[in-house]
Amino acid sequence: MTAVFDPQSNNDMTTHSNGSNSSMSATSTLTSSDGHSSTGIRRDTESGHRVGHLLGLLGYTQVKQGQVRMRVDKLYQSVATFLAWKHFNERDGKVLPWLPQALEKCDFHWTYQARDTMLNPKKAVIVLKWGIE
Repeated sequence: MTAVFDPQSNNDMTTHSNGSNSSMSATSTLTSSDGHSSTGIRRDTESGHRVGHLLGLLGYTQVKQGQVRMRVDKLYQSVATFLAWKHFNERDGKVLPWLPQALEKCDFHWTYQARDTMLNPKKAVIVLKWGIE
């Protein structure tokens, strides 16, 4: 698993995992039987897993009186989302003991990216637009 957090690039944290603690390799677009392709779900060419992207728009910092302040209450949401993603991808049963068995035949994994919107609706829309392009 690789996690990148760079406060100089809009507080972007990008994490990739294919369930074996390694970075996601190249992907190819899936095409359905009727010929329609999906850009939201891809197939990892190395592992063969289907891969979707989870974009978390979370406001865990806020600008007040010209200073950026951490919102600890909002940070918990970010951590909980990250842990849920991590447990799903790694089929980890520490929190949900039934999860590994429920996902035994599932070939779907997520990439996860958390973006700090700084509790600013305009920034959230810009980040969402960037994330789906």
